Amino acid sequence: MAKYYVDGKLVEIPIQKKTFGEGSEGKLYLLGEKLYKIYNSEALNEGLGNKKFCHQALLEIKDLFNTYVLPESLIFEEKGSYVGYVTEKVGEKKKQKEGITEETWSYFIENLEELEKETDLLSENRFLAIDMGFHNSIFSKENHKLYMVDPGRYHHQSYFTIGDYYRRNHFILNDYFFHMLDF
Repeated sequence: MAKYYVDGKLVEIPIQKKTFGEGSEGKLYLLGEKLYKIYNSEALNEGLGNKKFCHQALLEIKDLFNTYVLPESLIFEEKGSYVGYVTEKVGEKKKQKEGITEETWSYFIENLEELEKETDLLSENRFLAIDMGFHNSIFSKENHKLYMVDPGRYHHQSYFTIGDYYRRNHFILNDYFFHMLDF
């Protein structure tokens, strides 16, 4: 068991046990109904910026979102270094990707409209949804909803115009749906 601080409380995460999921950035651990993402140290500052800064900013807007699953809390080592975040677990399984294209047209359009609305919210708040894609989506057959997970590579910069964020994020979203529908 490793000890970390989440919202000022000490939490023990069984990092020696089987993970809920694993990717190039780090590992996911399921505790109750929450997922704890612990980053590999080299992934904390990759790309355009510091993940702590980005995830802290996502905390401030997370309540506006239903489709994008964003951090709920930050995780720190006992010495105070940022190591990851806590988020909601969505869907019945780890990554249920199949099913959205089998839904009725009305559910498909509803999901698309919600993703577009929330992509606009990300843009308005100066976030780039880098790494949004099929590999970071979960479809819940239970509630007919498509979720975007793992904002680990999202970027929060202030040197673009809002229009730049809209164009880039909608390009990413359109590319996602294009590949999902297998055109």
